[in-house]
This record gives sequence, C-alpha cells and structure tokens, in this order.
Amino acid sequence: MTGFASVEIEVPVTGGAGANRFRAEVRSVNHRYLDCRVRLPRDLASAESAVRAKLAEKFARGSIDLSITRVKTTSPTQAGPGQVSLAGGRIRIDEAAASEAKKYLDQLAYKLGTEAPKLEDVFRLPGMVQDFSKPDAATAVEPLSAQDSWTALEPLLTAASDQLALARRSEGEKTAIALKSFISEMRLGQRKITPLRETWRTQIREKIKERVRLTLESLAGVEPFGSPVWEARVTAELALVADRTDIAEELQRLAAHFDSFEKELGSTNPRQVGKKLEFLAQEMHREWTTLGNKC
Repeated sequence: MTGFASVEIEVPVTGGAGANRFRAEVRSVNHRYLDCRVRLPRDLASAESAVRAKLAEKFARGSIDLSITRVKTTSPTQAGPGQVSLAGGRIRIDEAAASEAKKYLDQLAYKLGTEAPKLEDVFRLPGMVQDFSKPDAATAVEPLSAQDSWTALEPLLTAASDQLALARRSEGEKTAIALKSFISEMRLGQRKITPLRETWRTQIREKIKERVRLTLESLAGVEPFGSPVWEARVTAELALVADRTDIAEELQRLAAHFDSFEKELGSTNPRQVGKKLEFLAQEMHREWTTLGNKC
C-alpha cells in the first residue's frame, strides 16, 4: 500500500541545556517484500539498525523511504554547562571546548616549533561560536550522545510509523472494496457460464461425431479403417477428448478461489494477506485461461 506521513518533535538534550527539533518524512509504495531506505543526520547514524528493526516490526511489505532531518529554529536555546551567551543570547561561545582546543593547539605548536595559534583561529573551529543573529545560521543544534540518539528517534519514528500505517490502512480498505467488486463480477460470469456447460459439452460431442462420421465414410473399404473394431476404438478415444473439454472442474475451483479471496480480504492478520491474495489471483487467472481454451 502507498502512504505518506510527516512528524515533527522537539527532544531535550541530556542535562537540560537546549533541545533539538527533528522532522521525519516517510513514504511507502507497493513492493513484494519489505525494502527500507533510511537517511539520518550524521550524528544519528549509529541508530540506523534500530530504526530498520522498528520499521520491520511495524510493516511486512512495501518500499519505505524514511528521511529524518533537523529543523532550523529562529531562536537560540539556553546556554549549557561550559558555554557563555553574549549580546542577549544572540551569540554563544563554547568556553570549555575553546579552552581545551587552545591548550592542545599550543602544545602541538610547541612540539612542531611553530607559532602558537591565536584565539581567533580557535573560534573558527566548528561549534566554538554560534551566531543566532543571522536567520540562516540560527540552527540551535545540540550534539547528541549515543543514548540521546535513540531517545530522540524512537518517539519520532513511532509517531511517523503510526501515521503511515493509518494512511496505508485507509488505501487498503478502499482497495478491498474494489477487489470485492471485481470478485462479484467474476462470480456473476461464473454463474452465467455454469448452466451453459452441458450445452457446450453436447455441441462439442456432436461436432466430434460428425468429423468421425465423415472420416470413417472416406475410409470405408480401406483395411483396417472400415472394420467395426476400428470404429469402436475411434469412438472411445473421441469420447475421452470430449471429457477433457468439460469445464466442471474449472468452475468448481473458481468458486472456491472466490470464497478464499473474500475470506482473506477480511483477515485480521494483514501481514500475510498480500502474498495469499497474489497466489489466489494467479490461480483464478489460470482457471479462466483454461476455461477459455476449452470453450
């Protein structure tokens, strides 16, 4: 079944310093098996296997495309431990990280015999300074620990999966109505054909008898074709041919397939319904083809 869902949630960071906001978009199209494609922010990549397992618990079939992204915010979050806010919170400096980086770079410069880096060089390092005065730069991204990664994704993924399941179920219910209509039409055709079975069987036998009669007349006087034994043998073989053209078995199997198909449409175990319906559809097609060839 096809479907789409989009969910946004805000996840607080351990320690209470700020929060992250994430958006999940998930799409599903028909597929014989379960095929999941997952795209996560780089620092959440460690949770990909858990995300795939969660999707496999919820869905049995379908091509599912899940994308989780951070959502930009228009205001900074509260400064955390070791961080300093300036200009009314519009600029935030990670003082602890900057001090540690400066200390390490000074030691490295001493070992290499080069000039020690300036403070402005340290501030150019990623994550040292966040400027919230620029709308495009106001991302308010907080780093997540391994534990926070799954804590952030689990409620987001649950909400998105539930929405997608509802969308798929809605389409499935509409599809079930259409399929029941098709089955009803095929039942009507099968019921119309059933009383014609004996008429067709009689017509086929008469045609065969006429061909046999003409063939035997053309072979009259030619040994052994004109003998009574030969005529009896030919008549018996042609009777077998007439029996093989009987469509009673096809009509019976079609009726059984119709019943099974409708039963599966109302099944309370939807995880296996698709494969069973696919098999029954193939069998119905086979019976209709055989029936048409015999007639």
